Amino acid sequence: MDVFQARLNEILIDVFWNILKVQEDFVKRVCNEDISMSEMHLIEAVGDCNLQAAKRHSDCSCPGGTTISELAEALNITLPSVTNGIKRLTNKRCVEKVRCANDGRMVYVRLTPLGQEIYDRHHRFHQKMVESMAAELSEVEKNALIKGIEGLNAFFKQKIIQESQK
Repeated sequence: MDVFQARLNEILIDVFWNILKVQEDFVKRVCNEDISMSEMHLIEAVGDCNLQAAKRHSDCSCPGGTTISELAEALNITLPSVTNGIKRLTNKRCVEKVRCANDGRMVYVRLTPLGQEIYDRHHRFHQKMVESMAAELSEVEKNALIKGIEGLNAFFKQKIIQESQK
């Protein structure tokens, strides 16, 4: 590794651990319930999918929400994993399941008021984080940062694909 690569590696490791620590602290501080990080990400996915579903199904007579299948696809995890996570979050009063009046086979998951509060606070945290990073950067630096992070993300996506093919 050259000097740049060594410093970048050091920073990435430090950022990774700091993100984990801040997220854990956020969840402990904000949530009334004992919410794990994976459950926090599931709450985030339900909120994000609900926003997308509302745009797609605005004329539908079914209740707002998203399906377990949509969540599994969005998170790239198995249906049983999502089902178990949703069951835990239902018990913790963060999400609720609602059947469609037109098709009783369809079950939708949506955030409860507690889940929505957690989701909104987490979303505001992300907004502040991004605003803080962007505030000190020129347009050229912003473009370079985006390009670098896209490259890093492509590396991880490729690793996920390689691991899933084993």
